[in-house]
Amino acid sequence: PWLARLIGYIVAEGHVILRENNSGYVRVTNADQAILDDVAECLDHLDCTYTIDESRSGTTAARIRCSSGELASFLVNLEPAIGARSADQRVPDAIMRASDPVKRAFLKAYVEGECHVSATQREISVASRSRELLTDVQSMLRSLGMCASIEPRQNGSYRLRISGADFTRYVESIGFVTERKSVASL
Repeated sequence: PWLARLIGYIVAEGHVILRENNSGYVRVTNADQAILDDVAECLDHLDCTYTIDESRSGTTAARIRCSSGELASFLVNLEPAIGARSADQRVPDAIMRASDPVKRAFLKAYVEGECHVSATQREISVASRSRELLTDVQSMLRSLGMCASIEPRQNGSYRLRISGADFTRYVESIGFVTERKSVASL
């Protein structure tokens, strides 16, 4: 599950570079300290060395960067789209076929990195430029007993929505990493 969480964060908020000489790096950018701490914990499981770059002027997001060609190679071999632009992202097949606890761990991290929680509408919305990625997420949710809808947005991206009873099921069976999203879901 911790590896699935790391992959979820990378698909949502990360960037993987693998060079021809097998050097490379993985980075995750986020403004929530709880997410950065969780990414760091996942990298600690791999015994990877990483740095945390403070936010640049004009932004609130910080970055965790792991300079590991071996990790970058593993991720790109697991799912080539991980090294691609956001519009081409996919959920790795190994995660799609994994056990329910692994699926829930991936979804918890991915949705946390990309979602907006509306307490008044009892809805979680996740935006992406990759319809295929959201279709993968929708399939994973369905395999866990939850429904979600996907609709196009005006800007060429797509939005996945989890609402109503499925919102409640998501909160109860998967949940959130950050306190602010957990509180917003109450």
